[in-house]
Amino acid sequence: MLGTIKNNSSLKDFHKLTEPYRILYSLEEEEYDQITKLASTYCECPISLITFFDEKKQLFKSHHGLEVFETPLEESFCKHVIDKSDELLIINNAKKNQLFENNPWVKAEPGVVFYAGYPIRNREGVPFAVLCVIDYKARNLNEIQKETLKSLSFQVEQLLELRRSKYELETLNSSIKEKNKFLEDIIEGTEAGTWELEIQSGNIVINEKWYEILGYSSHSHDQITLDIWKKMIFPQDLNSFEKELKSCFLGGSDGFRLSYRMKNFQGDWIWVENRAKVVKRAIDGKPLK
Repeated sequence: MLGTIKNNSSLKDFHKLTEPYRILYSLEEEEYDQITKLASTYCECPISLITFFDEKKQLFKSHHGLEVFETPLEESFCKHVIDKSDELLIINNAKKNQLFENNPWVKAEPGVVFYAGYPIRNREGVPFAVLCVIDYKARNLNEIQKETLKSLSFQVEQLLELRRSKYELETLNSSIKEKNKFLEDIIEGTEAGTWELEIQSGNIVINEKWYEILGYSSHSHDQITLDIWKKMIFPQDLNSFEKELKSCFLGGSDGFRLSYRMKNFQGDWIWVENRAKVVKRAIDGKPLK
């Protein structure tokens, strides 16, 4: 929380650092409030804060013992923790510290006197937030309290990384859904039949259009396997099919592409153009799908 600022360079990219976490201006959360409560208890300080920054303010994600949600950046103690980067910043008596003695939070009653803050780092190791404790009297932290503040800062980092991973996963899932919808639209628009072969089991999954092309319904046929598929191929075309498929499995071709005849539900031979490629291989290179 609280001081004057000489150098703004280390915090010039506020939003770039915090954007992956979507933490600025977010609502209070119990998980963070429990950490500031513990910090206040173990360090025997009436106030504990988890602080983030934007270009003009410091914002408190959690504010135990202080009914303030934000303050101007120029009044920030926590900004100086970011400047020190890797160290615990302790101000034993702000009233006797030239950097903070004229700070409005120090001059006003009851007045901030003691401050201790530890940096919170993002996944890339860059400090971008602070966990701090504050008291209205001059004092210090013992070694156990210092280690406790450090450990609780680490817990905040873990919460933040869970938050970041959650949003990254949501973004990825949204992107996958959009791509799948795009592919579904292409398949539907081109009226193409699709198939997927699990090579180890030999099971084949086909879409409704494939069933339609072959004259079946998805409910009128048992599990289709590669062996069943081969029995549906015109005998004179089977050798070409197996040769092309083997070449595809071994990586001897970019993919499987072959026109051949298949027997439909009515017993008629129909021409199909089949295209595919191996999409998944084991570590040893053996095809899986």
